[in-house]
Order: sequence, then structure tokens, then C-alpha cells
Amino acid sequence: MQQKRRRDRLKIAALTASIVTAMPAIALAQYEPAPSFHAKEVVPRELLSSPYYEIADRVTLRDYQYVFSLQTRWGRFEVQGTELLRLRAKEMAATAQLEKVSGEETTLEAASRTALRPLSTVRGLLTDPEETISNTVKGVRKTAESVEAGIEATDPNRERPLAAISGGAQARRNLAYDLGVDPYTSFPPLDDQLTRLATASALGQVSVQAGSMFIPGAVGLPLSVGSASETLRQNLRDKTAGELERDGRQSLTAMGVPEATQDAFYRNPSLTPTDKEVVVEALRNMKGPEGSADLIAQAAGARSPQWGYIYRQQAILMASYSAKVAPIRRFAELGSWPAMETSRGTIAMFPADYLFWSRPIEQNIEAANANRPEGPAELGLIGQTSRRAAAELSSLGWEVIPDIGPRLGLKP
Repeated sequence: MQQKRRRDRLKIAALTASIVTAMPAIALAQYEPAPSFHAKEVVPRELLSSPYYEIADRVTLRDYQYVFSLQTRWGRFEVQGTELLRLRAKEMAATAQLEKVSGEETTLEAASRTALRPLSTVRGLLTDPEETISNTVKGVRKTAESVEAGIEATDPNRERPLAAISGGAQARRNLAYDLGVDPYTSFPPLDDQLTRLATASALGQVSVQAGSMFIPGAVGLPLSVGSASETLRQNLRDKTAGELERDGRQSLTAMGVPEATQDAFYRNPSLTPTDKEVVVEALRNMKGPEGSADLIAQAAGARSPQWGYIYRQQAILMASYSAKVAPIRRFAELGSWPAMETSRGTIAMFPADYLFWSRPIEQNIEAANANRPEGPAELGLIGQTSRRAAAELSSLGWEVIPDIGPRLGLKP
């Protein structure tokens, strides 16, 4: 009898231990672990091989974006997100093109043009003095306005007054425009080459034939949007960062964005002048809908350059959706995602490469459902989602739209 009781106690203890041991596994099973991938599984075929870089085979996830480790001609770089990888690949091609321009050749041509510049001015005074003087005055006035805007600006990435006065800043923006790259690139090797050639160009207005080196899409803007994309490119060429901020603040004020929110937005060093201009231009194209301050506040919280690029992508997706699918009525802050309310319902844009079911996603959806109006709800992704995440989101009333970029007419 005692032996039987002892055996029963042992069975109960064993069962209790098995239940306790299984509890963490049951809790973990509520969500999916962050997966990792082989590069060939997730990297677009056209980006897998390059004369400028090699991608490590193991690809992880951060903020639901792929994290790539690249060994390049210029050292090792970590790139977060497929779209940023696409941009970096084009920037590396542009960097390699610029490196072919000899420093000695550039300096010599610059010096010769500098020596001839006074003769050109004198010739202009003799042949057409009124136009020459007018152009000179306009040039001086434009430079003064640029310098003033730069002094008043708060953007930590703005050009310094000396660069505006010497012409180096304008030369850099011209070169970037002709090449099709971002004048405020965060890729150090390209930044170095733009600085090198712009400095030589400012000395004598040297003409680097960058038009023949144009790299489509390297500026990281949606070429398929057409005129909107070209307007952005021209703004980045013709205006200093200080002037972009001055004009951007005027637009944001008209949209009802508080000055404190604007200050946080423009003072954030994780947002490049290009990031800021893309976000503001997207709002202009959407006619500054109600709740624009929420979108600016979200972007102002960018904690890294990678997040700055994420907010740039998000703004492009929103503006494209508003233009091609349904005009936005107002922005709404649903959890940590800015969402749009349209005649079709609620849609949130999330530049995720791969969405898996996790506690943060569940929390955002719960917060969104507590605040959003009744009706359909969609979550647009630039990439894919796991089956589990799609099913969980669907059960909570959200339809996932993967690969939304091409559906909005946005080309890689």
C-alpha cells in the first residue's frame, strides 16, 4: 500500500514537472521566433552578384527588415532593408564611375577654367553689359539668400556658409543631379567622391560629364511617379538644405504642424535633408491632410539613418496610394504606425521585408483596432509575411497586401 502511494506521488510529481517545463514552450508558441535566411532566398537576383560587393550568406532580421553584411571595394558595410540594399548597389556603381575621373585631370581643367573666367566676364561686359551685370547681381543675390537660409536653418546636415559662398555646395548638387544620386548620401565612399569633384568644380566650374554616367534610381526616389520625382530631384539640385528647410517649414505651418514638431523634425540628425524633403513633398502632393502633424512627429522620432530611410519609403508609399488608389482623408496614429483613412477604409504602410507574428505586431494591431473607425483595414508591405502572421492579422480584421510597391506603380 505504501509502495503504491509512493508510486502515485512520483507520477504526480513527474506530471507536474512536465507541465511546468512545457509552460515556457507553450508561451513561446504564441508567437514566431525571428527567422534567418540564406542570401539567395531573399536577395533579388539582380543584386546577388556585383563587381563592387559580396553579400554574406546569412541574412537576419531587424525591425522586420533584412540585415545584409556586405564586403565591398571600400570595406565592410551593414545594410538594413532590401530597398536600401538596392540603393547602395546603385551608389557603389556611381562611386566607381566617379573614381575614374582623375584628380590631376580635374584639377588641371579647373585651374584653366578659373584663369579664363575673368576674360569671359569682360567679354560679356563688352558684348552685352546689361545682361552680364543683371546675371551677376542675380547670382550675388541668390548666394546671399542661400547663406541667410543656411544660417537660420536648424538641420545639422545643412551646408556650411563657406560652401555656399565658394560654389562648392552648388557644384556638388549639380554633379549629384547629373549622376542621378543623392547629394546628401549617407554612403561614405560616394560622399567622399562628390566632395572631391565638387571642390575641383568650384575652383573652375569643371564639367564632369556625369550625364553619361547617370545611374537610374540611385537617388532613392520612385522614378515611375514621373513629374513628382523630377520635382524632388530639381529641388535637391537647386536649393540648399537651408532653403529646403525654410520652404518646408512654410508648407508644414500651412498644414497646421506645430513649430515644436517642426523643430524636432528638422533637428534630427538621423534624417538627411533628402529624407525630410521627400516626407514634406509627399504631404504637399497629398494636399496636407488632417493629421499631417502626426506623420511629421513619427518621422521626427527616427532613431537611426536606417529609420530615416524607412520613413522616406513610407511617405512615398502613402503618397502613391493616395494618388493611384484612394485619396487620403486624414492621418491617424494607430499604435506606432501612421495610417491613412480613405474612402476604402483604413490602410497602414509598413516597409517590412518579412513580417512574422510577434508580440509588438499584436500590440500595434490591438491599439489600432481600439482607435480606428469601423470598416475594412489593410496593411501594405513592401515585402512578404509569414502564413502565421497573415492568418493572425486576418483574424483581427486586417488584410495583408504584400509587394505593394509594384501595385502602386513604383519601380525598383
